[in-house]
Amino acid sequence: MYGEPDNHWVSTLRSTTGKRLWRSIECNLRYSLRSGLRINGDTCINGVLYYGAYVGRSCMIVCFDFSSEKFMSIKLHEGIPHGILINYKGNLGVLVKDGHQIVLWVLDEDAGNHIWCKTISAPLRNYLYFVGWTTGAGEIVLSPHRGTNPFYIVYYQGRP
Repeated sequence: MYGEPDNHWVSTLRSTTGKRLWRSIECNLRYSLRSGLRINGDTCINGVLYYGAYVGRSCMIVCFDFSSEKFMSIKLHEGIPHGILINYKGNLGVLVKDGHQIVLWVLDEDAGNHIWCKTISAPLRNYLYFVGWTTGAGEIVLSPHRGTNPFYIVYYQGRP
């Protein structure tokens, strides 16, 4: 998928010829990707791409389902002032730095309802800014946003 918020294109690779085909798709959702976005990063889970954007004046998560080629949005929980999108054990997660702790919010999409659950809360020291991701088994890995001497990584094997 490529394009500005009002102009979206999908690239399809044809299996028979190996040629790439670009085509325009409809987006019924009006959003912007302006600077100062509270939700950083993007992730793809089970064929759905998630990324932060503004829908009107509200920061939300925009989703693009590759199989249906449809867009939708997910409201953030009021306890998520900012964060980094991650794939947490096959579910959408947001890592949030809250004071001297890291908090993981996970989206439960039971029966199409979007419910955010505060899953993990762990102490976090000396991380003013951080980059976070997860391993395939769901362990959380954090590193400083900027290089430090010595360089260090925090590995958290949560058991929610």
